[in-house]
Amino acid sequence: MFIITLTMNEQDKGKLLSIYEKYRNYIYVIAYEVLQNPAKTEDAVSESILKIAKSLDKIKDIGSSKSKAYIGIIAKNTALDIYRKNKNRNIKFDESYMGLLPDISEEFELKDDYRRAVEAINKLPDKYRDVLILRYVNELSDEEIAKTLGIKKDNVRKRAERGRKRIVFALGELSDIDE
Repeated sequence: MFIITLTMNEQDKGKLLSIYEKYRNYIYVIAYEVLQNPAKTEDAVSESILKIAKSLDKIKDIGSSKSKAYIGIIAKNTALDIYRKNKNRNIKFDESYMGLLPDISEEFELKDDYRRAVEAINKLPDKYRDVLILRYVNELSDEEIAKTLGIKKDNVRKRAERGRKRIVFALGELSDIDE
């Protein structure tokens, strides 16, 4: 991490250090779930911090759920990249602990529609959910999402469209069942 900070101003150095201290265990847990190997997990943590350093301007409030979601997605995709490079195929991945969506239940009582929408979003495949979270929670542009996920801009648009359609379909099914 020392080398990264050589070209940064003092404010960015402090911000990156705060992110590292707050989220290093979170990043480690996410990467370990994918890689199941401590050495490769440490590599994933380091690479994730490098990626975060390059896009430090995207993180406004270090403690926010938006920042946590953004960092979680970077960590997961970095670990998956390492996983693919090493061609390990027998790994189970459960990201239910990641908390990618903001938990506002303590702030006010959730309305039924909100709860159902969150359930529908949580059931989406990763590729759709990640795009939707980066677009609507982190408010990134399609170009920024493409860069973060390592996919083409057209794929971002298509995944967002398909994700939205799946949510609408799921909410339609849920309302039919409830009535």
